[in-house]
Amino acid sequence: MRRSAVGGLLRRCGADWLVVQGLVDQGRLAESSYEGEIFYLRLFPKLPEQERRRGNRSLA
Repeated sequence: MRRSAVGGLLRRCGADWLVVQGLVDQGRLAESSYEGEIFYLRLFPKLPEQERRRGNRSLA
């Protein structure tokens, strides 16, 4: 999500940027810049090696 969209979501929810910073600090969100804009991306936990090899079919 663009930083501006995250800001709008935070305003509608009555939250502040400490929520986003906490998620970044926990490794659950990543901040990235692209063409002069800042984006926030959700990070997914890594699967154990055994599940990666078999393709994690339980999500299908």
